[in-house]
Amino acid sequence: MANVERGVELTIAYSLAFASAATASLYGLMSATGPYGVVKAVGLFGVAFVGCHGPAWMVKAKQRLGWPGVAFGAVVTAVCLVTTLAGGLGTNASGGSGIRAERTKQNANVAADRVELARLVSARQAMPTFAPATADTVTAAREAVTAAEAIRARECGNGELRQRGPNCRLRETEEQAKRDALTAAEANKAATDHAAKLDANAAAIRAQLNTAQAPQDADPQASAFSSLTGLSVDFAIALYAFWLSLAFELSAMFTMLIAYSGASEMPSTAVAASPALAVNQTPAPLEVEAVVDRPALPSPRMLDADAKLIARFMIQCLPRCTGEQAMRGAVYKRFLRWCDEQTPPATAPNTQAFWAHFEPLCQRVGIQLRTKAGKVYCVGVKLAA
Repeated sequence: MANVERGVELTIAYSLAFASAATASLYGLMSATGPYGVVKAVGLFGVAFVGCHGPAWMVKAKQRLGWPGVAFGAVVTAVCLVTTLAGGLGTNASGGSGIRAERTKQNANVAADRVELARLVSARQAMPTFAPATADTVTAAREAVTAAEAIRARECGNGELRQRGPNCRLRETEEQAKRDALTAAEANKAATDHAAKLDANAAAIRAQLNTAQAPQDADPQASAFSSLTGLSVDFAIALYAFWLSLAFELSAMFTMLIAYSGASEMPSTAVAASPALAVNQTPAPLEVEAVVDRPALPSPRMLDADAKLIARFMIQCLPRCTGEQAMRGAVYKRFLRWCDEQTPPATAPNTQAFWAHFEPLCQRVGIQLRTKAGKVYCVGVKLAA
C-alpha cells in the first residue's frame, strides 16, 4: 500500500514538474528561431525541472552538507524559480494572444458594419421625395423632347419674325415643358438608382450581421477580473499568466517535496531483518561495530512496560541495514505513529521517558548513536514505514 501511495505521489509530482518545465520551455521556442530557440527551450526546461526539485534537494543537502548546503540550495531554487516564472509568463501570456486578436478583430468588424449600416439608413431617409423612374421613362421623355423640337421648328421657322407662325409661342412653351419633363425623369432615374444602391448595401450588411457571431470579450476572464477590481484588462491578463506560471512551479515543488520525503522509508512488509532484541528472550549478539563499555541492562523480563513497548517498536520498525542511518527525531515521530497503529492503540511515553529507555536499549543491541551537523543519528538501521 505504501509503495502504491508513493507511486501516486511521484506520478503527480513529475506530471506537474513536466507541465511547468514544458510551459517555460515553450517560451524559448516562441521567442527565438533556429538552433538558438531549441537551446533556449532546452535550457529553460532544465532550469524549471531542477527548480521543482529545489525544496526536496534542500532537505537532502541539510542532511549531507548541513546549513551551508541549504543556503546554497535556497539561492539556486530562487534563481530557477524566477527564471521559470519569466518563461512561463511569456508562454501563458502569448498562448491566448491569437484568440484575443481574432475576437478583437471580429468585434471591430461588427462595430464597423453597424456604423456603416446606420450611415446607409440615415442617407436613405435623408433623400428627397422622388417618383421612381426607369431607363424606359427617360427614353420616352427624350423622344417627347425630340418631337416637340420638330413641331416647334415647323411652326417657328428659322427664328425670323416674318417666318413665325401664330402658334410659335405655344410650340416653344410645349417644347420647354418636354425638356423640363426630361430633366425631371433623369433626376428621378438617378435618385431611383442611388436609393436602390443604398438599400442593397444595407441589406448586404444586415445579412452579414445576422450570420456573424455575437460580440464577446477578447478575454472574458480578464474582463470579469477587471470589472471586479477596477484594474485594466491588460493588467488582468498579465497577472493571470503570472499566477498560472507560479502555480505550476510551486505545486510541482510541493508535490516533489512530499514524494521525496518518503524516499528513505521502507514498507513494513519489506522488512527482512529486525534488531536482535526481544521482550521475553535474551538479546543475541549482532554484527555491528563493537561498543566499548556498554552498561549492562537488566534481563528483558525485568523491563518495565515502557521499555517493553519501545523494544517491540525497535523490532518492528528499525531493521538492520548496512550503510543506512535514521535521524533520532524521525525515530520518535515514527514511534508515536506506531503506537497509534496498535490494536488497541498503545499509550506512548513522553519524549524524556522514550529516550531514557531507547538509548540504553540501542547500546544493549549494538546500535550506535552518532552526532553529525548537530543532528543525532542511529547508525546501521533503516526506519521502516
